[in-house]
Formats: sequence, structure tokens, C-alpha cells
Amino acid sequence: MTSIDMSRKYVDFYDKLKNSDAVCSVGFAYNPDDEHVNGIIRTIIDRDNKRLYVIDIDSVEESDKRNALALKKQENLAKKLKVINRNNIIYIIVNGDRLGDQDKIWTDILLEKVHEYD
Repeated sequence: MTSIDMSRKYVDFYDKLKNSDAVCSVGFAYNPDDEHVNGIIRTIIDRDNKRLYVIDIDSVEESDKRNALALKKQENLAKKLKVINRNNIIYIIVNGDRLGDQDKIWTDILLEKVHEYD
């Protein structure tokens, strides 16, 4: 595969994200080695004003602590991605059983959040 082929794949990836209703990330670490993907995500968040919903597993059970953790993780990811519009990063913290607030499965929480911001 040539660099032209890869460039086309990244443009196609960007176009799909831009035209989507929501961008959801599960298990992606946003490492510096992934700057080619991070740059696309940064553009989606800042220029296209899309929201990135990040599903993250943590053992925090109390809702208040979970919300505080989500805000801290949002801030850290915004810095890592060099994003200006950090409010477009929405963390959904779930436990090992993939349940979040009120013991809802993460997919239901995601749908609620997506509709909340429509």
C-alpha cells in the first residue's frame, strides 16, 4: 500500500466521521504514535464542532466521583489532543460490567447523551 493509498483511507475516515451523527471511542488511547488519527479527531472536534464520546472503564461507583473523574479525563484528553473546544469531549465512565450511572448499560447512556446534545 502506498502513501497515496493510506492518505485516501484517512480522508475517507475523516469524511465518515464528519458525516456521522456521533463519534464514539472505545479503547483508543490517543497516543502520540497515532497522531495521524489524533489530527482527524482534533479536526472533527474543533473545526467541525462534532462531539467525541469516550467510553472509559473505571471502578468508581459513586455518581459524584464518576462525574468528577469524567471532567478530569476530559481536560487531560483535550490537552493531549491539543483541542480548543474541550466541551465537545464527553466521557462516559462505566464499571467492569459496562454499567454507568443508575446501572445503565453504556450504549443506553451514549444514546441519551447524543440526543441530549441534538
